[in-house]
Amino acid sequence: YKHGNYKYGMKLLKKEMKKDEVFYDGFLFLGYGENEIGNDKNAVGYFNKAIALAPKVPIGYFMRGNIHMDMENYRLALKDYKKCIKLDSLFYPAYNNMALTKIFNQGKAGVHRNDFKMAKKELKLLLDCDEDNVGIEDVYFNLGLIHLNLNQYYEAMCFFSKAEYSEELKYR
Repeated sequence: YKHGNYKYGMKLLKKEMKKDEVFYDGFLFLGYGENEIGNDKNAVGYFNKAIALAPKVPIGYFMRGNIHMDMENYRLALKDYKKCIKLDSLFYPAYNNMALTKIFNQGKAGVHRNDFKMAKKELKLLLDCDEDNVGIEDVYFNLGLIHLNLNQYYEAMCFFSKAEYSEELKYR
């Protein structure tokens, strides 16, 4: 996986899983690998198996939600993100993706201003947290896009600047 050879990595992992007991992380990695090579349906199947083994662990729901979002199954993605947050209220990427899912769910019709406002409200919840703010640059960037679409240009520029600054800090 580290070198991008997902098929070989999945082959080795499956071989190991046949020897030993089936394990949660193995299904997560198989799902991730299937997603990386474009087999989203297989990825969902592996994430389903991981969730069946450990239904109270949020990462499986989050990863399956990402696949559903890629497949444009927005209701299923939203359901998974909500379950992830229910299990771990501090799982910040799920809030971010949940807000994006509501925007992407508009289809070919234009996004309604209320959907942007709702997404903005959910993303701003993340800013009120006192955690270490890992991945906060994505939240800032998405808030910038939302403000831009709401014609709130000053706020958009502020969030884009914060996203850029946060990204620069990460590499110092």
